[in-house]
Amino acid sequence: MKKTFIVLLFGALMVNGLKAQDVNEDPIVMEIGNEKITQSEFLKNFRQANSVGNNATAEQKRNALNEYVDLFVNFRLKIKEALAERYDTVPSFVEEYSTYRNELAAPYLIDSKLLEEILQEVYRRNQQAVRASHIMVALPRNPSPDDTLKAYKKAMDIYEQAIKKDADFKKLAIALSEDPSAKDHVSQKSGQEMKGNGGDLGYFTVFDMVYPFEQAAFTMNVGEISKPVRSSFGYHIIKVVDKISIYGKSSIQHIWVGSMSDKDENRMMSRINDAYRRLTEGEDFNKVVRDCSEDRATIPVNGLIENIPVQRMVPEYVSKIAELEVGEYSKPFKTDFGWHIIKVVKKDTIAPFEDMKPFYKQRISRDQRSKQPQNVFVENMKEKYGFVDHTSKNKEAFDELLSVLTDSVFRGTWKAPQLKNGEMIAFSFSDKQYTVNDLAKYIEETQKKSLKKYKATYLKEQFDALVSREIIAYANAGLEQDYPEFNELVKDYRNGLLIFAYNDEKVWSKAIIDTTGLKEF
Repeated sequence: MKKTFIVLLFGALMVNGLKAQDVNEDPIVMEIGNEKITQSEFLKNFRQANSVGNNATAEQKRNALNEYVDLFVNFRLKIKEALAERYDTVPSFVEEYSTYRNELAAPYLIDSKLLEEILQEVYRRNQQAVRASHIMVALPRNPSPDDTLKAYKKAMDIYEQAIKKDADFKKLAIALSEDPSAKDHVSQKSGQEMKGNGGDLGYFTVFDMVYPFEQAAFTMNVGEISKPVRSSFGYHIIKVVDKISIYGKSSIQHIWVGSMSDKDENRMMSRINDAYRRLTEGEDFNKVVRDCSEDRATIPVNGLIENIPVQRMVPEYVSKIAELEVGEYSKPFKTDFGWHIIKVVKKDTIAPFEDMKPFYKQRISRDQRSKQPQNVFVENMKEKYGFVDHTSKNKEAFDELLSVLTDSVFRGTWKAPQLKNGEMIAFSFSDKQYTVNDLAKYIEETQKKSLKKYKATYLKEQFDALVSREIIAYANAGLEQDYPEFNELVKDYRNGLLIFAYNDEKVWSKAIIDTTGLKEF
């Protein structure tokens, strides 16, 4: 029987080589208990377990196949016995298997194409710096609809003023912005008087701003003024001042003369011009730093400032570094801090995309954009599963739930009461239905201490969260059926774990206790 079996498999192997089977017919080649093994499944496992290649002789292939049949049958018999003895219910097995499956499932439960597009976008933005100014209309941390509408109308009014032909954006920011840094103010940390920035936020790159602000600034043209952009802080009217290419972190030497408090403009200009003259005449930059710079902190290191990102530099430094090549120095230029000459020592290059990809994935996990691939996936699955929102149809049930929600939910202590209309449908998809009682139970189970917010907003958020959870769970449960490659990977790992657990108890543990146990096995 085995000989006939080998002949049949050898024939299939010789016809198809070591490639996947192309024919539609896939005969059953063996049965182990009630498990039927197809020709393609057996040959797949054979190819994975053997290094014999297409250049091997017929005899080598036949011998390898003959040896593997016994190993394969023994392997499957052990799995069958392990399942019969319920090794798959052992807590350690369940935990390890679940962890692996969840990790493997994660890419299937998001829109992978969108995630890749987001990562590519992050990479492009990481090579660019934007300089922008803004006027902010603040919102309380948990605004009511009235608060939001009032702030939006105020922001739109400022926008209309800002886009007028003769409008001075800086003056508007000083007069109208609710960002404290726009005006002269006293620092809460140091107690020192600080000069206002007039809305100028300097240069920034990807991840430096809250995502809605970043998204607007990077997609606008230089000189463009945005309509109000909503963030967690409020509404922003944004003006893009400049965009430049950047090189990651830079290292520079600088000569700095004066300070914000120095009012002797003639003295400062004379000193910085003298420094520049000496440089043009060929003097060593280090010596000119020691003789002319007034930055006491950097004079001992020849004016060196290492590895500074754009968001930590005054805007003028960023633009000058962009203009200069490594080894070049600038002409004297003025900032709010005095007069400066800089020399570029180093410009970092951005690592290749594939090298940066793991970092970006980790970074966006803490960012608003991380929700986009999963939200798109959920919306796609809603359409696939025939999702129906019953909120409007069963409004009285939702109104009842809203009426019994108390502020205790923001303390994490709310108890779901018995609802008169609780069995009305909240939403449905595929063959599943969820009631308003299910929604109330979900709120009770997932509530946590949080900032108080408008209850209708909170209820909508919880409704959407429950929908997402159940849609994802449903899709997750069907991955083995929907994706054959996923099914194979999971099955192979599961079988490997079963064999490990089986051998651990039947072989290795026995051998530790009694060496004859191994011989008997």
